[in-house]
Amino acid sequence: PPVVAARHSQETGVLRVFTRSFIDDSSRLDLGKPTQDVDGAVLINLGSPVSSRTDTAALAALAASRPVLIGEPDAADHIREAAVELGAYRTAVARAEASKADWVAVRELRERSAMAGQALDSLLDDLYAGAGTCWSSIDPEGRVRLIDPDGPTSISAVLSDICDARFPDTPLLRNEMLSRRVLTSQGAKARRNLLEAMISHIGEPRCGIEGYPPERAMYEALLGATGIHRERDGHLTFGDPGEADRYKYRSAWAALNAFLDSTAGEAATVEDLYTHLMAPPVGLKEGPIPVLLVAALIARADDVALYETGSFVPRLDVPTMERLIRNPDLFALRSFNLRGPRQELAERLATALGGTPHAPRGLRVPSVVAAMRPLVTRIRAVPKYALQTRSLDPTTRAVRDAILAATEPDTLLFETIPACFG
Repeated sequence: PPVVAARHSQETGVLRVFTRSFIDDSSRLDLGKPTQDVDGAVLINLGSPVSSRTDTAALAALAASRPVLIGEPDAADHIREAAVELGAYRTAVARAEASKADWVAVRELRERSAMAGQALDSLLDDLYAGAGTCWSSIDPEGRVRLIDPDGPTSISAVLSDICDARFPDTPLLRNEMLSRRVLTSQGAKARRNLLEAMISHIGEPRCGIEGYPPERAMYEALLGATGIHRERDGHLTFGDPGEADRYKYRSAWAALNAFLDSTAGEAATVEDLYTHLMAPPVGLKEGPIPVLLVAALIARADDVALYETGSFVPRLDVPTMERLIRNPDLFALRSFNLRGPRQELAERLATALGGTPHAPRGLRVPSVVAAMRPLVTRIRAVPKYALQTRSLDPTTRAVRDAILAATEPDTLLFETIPACFG
């Protein structure tokens, strides 16, 4: 069964679960692709010391994406012998039952198998309690680091110390419905209601949530108390947490924005963002990530473009948000920053179309997204006849068709539309 880093989980509100397995000299050091269901691994080594292994590349790959704890018990030989004995008895019982052997012999084998199981369990209980066990961890570079034998010896205490070191930027989330690995139906509904309120009522206190429904508690824990939703320049908006940062969200917010900034050259999927925020040092679970993402998309509406199956999404609405949560792999993100004449053109066009001519506070230049969002939105909102008719001059038809088929805002503004005019 898995083991929990109890103290760390209690302090952060994020349940940290580790798998337990046994290895020896013939074992492959491969834990597979990381998932949000498991935060790390506990490997009980019954072979030669891990520090003597020469495959440091495998050790580094093992620990690159998650914490790994190695336990090397003094009673390794006894554990191995007890496991072999239990396996032998279980095989004998299965064969005796299959061959319909004498019931007295079968009962004797069952009793001996049970006693062998109890003996093995006793050895493992001592191991996991830390008795006679040397614990070590593997850092992301593949180095084996011995854990202080005078420190905590129980496996849960040791794992909590490791999680403190590998997940130093985990924010505090005091909402059990939202911090779960898999949200309940009630939790999923509350999160959807919160996201809808964020999109529709950004300028209202508590995003317009009245009373004390479950989404109110989610709002207070993730947006209100953290300062992500607060008054800036006289308006309620989303943005970086307050300076006090009592709940440690500045690092998570910075990691999210650093990921968005990294998409300036090439778009990245929302699924990649999930993986980035769930990995050390932030280590979020999937539950709160959509809320933080929507807050960031609203805060950086003039700087970050959202794509669905390769097509530019000019406006984040509730149906789009619901599809994004269900299929993050179908959505991509890309940030835009301009310089020189292109910057001036984007600003003038955004002003003429009634968009936001200046980037949000904290961004130094306006973006092509601010210019193209109102243009694409207006074109897609015209009557169906206007979208299909050919009773327009060739230039007008070319511009209309280019906007409807656009997938990249910068290509549309600086290449495709100018080409329509020759």
